[in-house]
Amino acid sequence: MARAVAAMGVLCSLGLIGVSAFLNFRFGQSLADNEIDTWIYGVALVSMDGLKALMPFVALSAWAARHRIGGSVAWGVFALATVASLVASLGFAEGHRVVRGERLDAAAGTYRDALRALARAERAREDHGAVRSLEELEEARRAVLARPVGRGTTVGQASEGCTKAGYLSREHCEEYARLGVEMARSREAVRLDGELANSRRSVELLRSGQKAVKEGVDPQVAVLRRLWTVVQDAPEVGAVRLALGLLFALVVEVGSGVGLYLSTLLLRPGVVEQGEVRRVARRDDVEVPVDRPFGDRVKAYMAERWVPVPKIEQTAMHEAFDDYVEWCREKGYEPMGAAWVQEQLCVAIVAIDPLHEAIDFGKAGSNLVFHGVGLRKNVAAIDSGDPEA
Repeated sequence: MARAVAAMGVLCSLGLIGVSAFLNFRFGQSLADNEIDTWIYGVALVSMDGLKALMPFVALSAWAARHRIGGSVAWGVFALATVASLVASLGFAEGHRVVRGERLDAAAGTYRDALRALARAERAREDHGAVRSLEELEEARRAVLARPVGRGTTVGQASEGCTKAGYLSREHCEEYARLGVEMARSREAVRLDGELANSRRSVELLRSGQKAVKEGVDPQVAVLRRLWTVVQDAPEVGAVRLALGLLFALVVEVGSGVGLYLSTLLLRPGVVEQGEVRRVARRDDVEVPVDRPFGDRVKAYMAERWVPVPKIEQTAMHEAFDDYVEWCREKGYEPMGAAWVQEQLCVAIVAIDPLHEAIDFGKAGSNLVFHGVGLRKNVAAIDSGDPEA
């Protein structure tokens, strides 16, 4: 279970590291003036981002080995890389929010313009009034021209299509002209009907989109502003967008900075899987798991570097840890942290001498000490007469 959880955490962390590195490269591009400078800035910031993910391992290992200067420098590098990556992520998020806001504002303006155009078309059509269709009016004009006047003569023949006014055709041609005016109004009505149909179609297309696009409102910004009104007046849209950008930047940088370190914790010795039941033995306010095996490396260290001494003599935990770190370096091992080493040594003592007849551990003030234990290098120095031992 621990390996599966750790593997999932590592994958997620690598994804965030990749996103952060890409944003850093974009940030580097924005600083450059030509292609060569683009690669210089980009690669430098991407490399710094990789160091950011590694620095928690380096810093905590250095502190565990009591390399205070090295640990402090590692934390400084981590802080510097985090600030640079935070600026890159924040710039990307804020730029995206600005572009998105402008796009939403433009979409909302288009929607409002479409609504105004629809209202104008509806008013114009309503003001124009009802008219007969062009077909109906054309038929009426033909009927006027076909009316008989005189012997065997029609209005159209007598007036040459109502282009010449005559005594017999004057009244009919006036009606013909009125029908022409009505036809012009009918053509205008057809044009207005087309504009009205196009306006309605445009509004329906915009209405089929998201409400946020129609109203020009970023949904996250709108929700946060409404929630903020519970406390006080709603903040400006720009301030909320900046806060959202900062949140995105923090998510990316925290995840890419310490996610890998935290995800691999379960794979390290001394970390108890969640839900494990631990039985403990208590000695002088020191809790020791009695059912946990201690590692071969601890046994090898104790066998090589510890020697039995009278129980009245004691060795402090910090001395034993320094000796353990020195032994690891001689062997080429990576030393573990002080807390883990302390627990392993106590577990080993409980297993080796459960009745604590020869060796034991306890508290001397706020420090842990081992009774009946001497460090081989100190004992050898005493036997050789070294006054500093």
